[in-house]
Amino acid sequence: MAPQTDREHWRADNSIYREEGPQLLNPEIDQPEEHLAFTLEGKVQTIRTTDKCKNSERVVKLNRDDLVLARRTIIDHFFFQIKGQTSLILSHWEQGKHIDKETFQRDPELCYYDLFSRIEGSAQADKEFALLGRQLYTHFPYIFTSRLNGDLARRIVSEAFMLYKLDWKVSRLQAERDSGSQA
Repeated sequence: MAPQTDREHWRADNSIYREEGPQLLNPEIDQPEEHLAFTLEGKVQTIRTTDKCKNSERVVKLNRDDLVLARRTIIDHFFFQIKGQTSLILSHWEQGKHIDKETFQRDPELCYYDLFSRIEGSAQADKEFALLGRQLYTHFPYIFTSRLNGDLARRIVSEAFMLYKLDWKVSRLQAERDSGSQA
């Protein structure tokens, strides 16, 4: 059989592929985050009980030990950084050091910006474990904030994350406005 020369046939969503009735999730076509989720321990859980989900989990072995450990390491790494950053902020307050909004946003020791940026960056499509990264960013309050000890710690992290997301939205709107004014 001659190789296909029509580039349309190379696409993952071509008619031949769709007619075949694929048995596995395809991240180019399916939205994996609608089918799979991660536990805090790094295991994959199927959200939907479709054959595609079950087959993908079984055939690709999404819960093999090395993958579970790698995902767990990523989750724990970010959590312990957040926890450490929060402890530092709380110790400043306990020592009576004043932390105003400007200090909180600009002081590298106290600012969560770089950490939140790395969590967000881990969700980029070209990153290993991008689906996990998307879940870490999208479900931040459950994965990180809710696990912190103390209402004040949870409030600090929650508000810092909201400020980060707001800053990102404002920056994006400004960029859109600037690119529109140049056109």
